Amino acid sequence: MGLDMYLTARRSFWDYQDEGVGAARVQALFDELPDDIETSGTSVSVPFGYWRKANAIHNWFVQNVQGGEDNCQESWLSPDDMQKLLDTVNKVLADTSLAPTLLPTTSGFFFGGTEYDEWYWRDLEYTKRVLEKALDPAMDKWSFYYQASW
Repeated sequence: MGLDMYLTARRSFWDYQDEGVGAARVQALFDELPDDIETSGTSVSVPFGYWRKANAIHNWFVQNVQGGEDNCQESWLSPDDMQKLLDTVNKVLADTSLAPTLLPTTSGFFFGGTEYDEWYWRDLEYTKRVLEKALDPAMDKWSFYYQASW
């Protein structure tokens, strides 16, 4: 048990019809996907990021994306949301004294430790890498969703 956090990337393939690909090619694309990739209609969802007990990152999502509600709900992330979190992570990595103010740890049911220790800094470095990939212009047709489970 514990705080598990997921970032999922989704892509609709309706836009392929605009490119003249058509329904048959879209279906062929879906047929080529591994079995563990979730598909629905003309969209695909893939795991993009995973954290375990990164309670400071979870708290940021709850406060800045989920309106303060922590109900394990799935929440859409705008590119602006992801950029704001990336900017915050970069500020804290550049000046570690800002951690308790900008990305404070938070306690909760099996949320892990609240120290600003090696695990905290690893989570921030990982978050930075994931968000940089999500914000890459090559990902502009993908939508991103955050969800936690505890």
